Amino acid sequence: MWQGGGCSWQHDKLCVHQLAESALHRFQNPWPYYQVSNKSMSIPHLGQGIFGYRTESKTPYNATRNQCVNAIVTTAMSYVGNTPYVRDYSCAPCVGVDCSGLVMQALCAMGMDLSPMNPWDHYYTPGHDHYANDIRNNDRFTHVSFESRRPGDLIMTNGHVSIYIGGDRIIEANSPAVGVRVASVYASTPILAVVRPFQWALIRFS
Repeated sequence: MWQGGGCSWQHDKLCVHQLAESALHRFQNPWPYYQVSNKSMSIPHLGQGIFGYRTESKTPYNATRNQCVNAIVTTAMSYVGNTPYVRDYSCAPCVGVDCSGLVMQALCAMGMDLSPMNPWDHYYTPGHDHYANDIRNNDRFTHVSFESRRPGDLIMTNGHVSIYIGGDRIIEANSPAVGVRVASVYASTPILAVVRPFQWALIRFS
């Protein structure tokens, strides 16, 4: 069961796409897409104050695709109901995130190095405060149709990004009044794009 902020969902209700994957093989994105890693992303000033935080990789070396999806969703769920929305924040649970800051921490859980995007620069460096639009326009992610959406995909609306968890639901850092929540995928429209951080045509490594 996944839990966050007093909310819980049964694993089978999240509609995570199930595939027969051997634990003896690991998932990896093809180059030049962002790579999955069991090593945690390095960021400037790691460990220095609230902006030097990044989620450690939760994926083992031989992680399957489903484990990658689980890492994204469980990390995002840990912010639900307990974390305020603060513009340009990408901090720990209970401290603060904005929409792209939440997504960044969730992807860090797969060991994805999103450089030049990172939690420290999101707050401190001019030009790094519009990551939602940068994610939508980034060719190191794949764009898919809305009808093809799957858990772990990113739902893009105007200046906003959320994480699709299945069953027509998303996790999003919504606003200062709402914070981080689970909501309908149709809560914010129009939907401009669906971005896939990892490929479903996987490469297997023995």
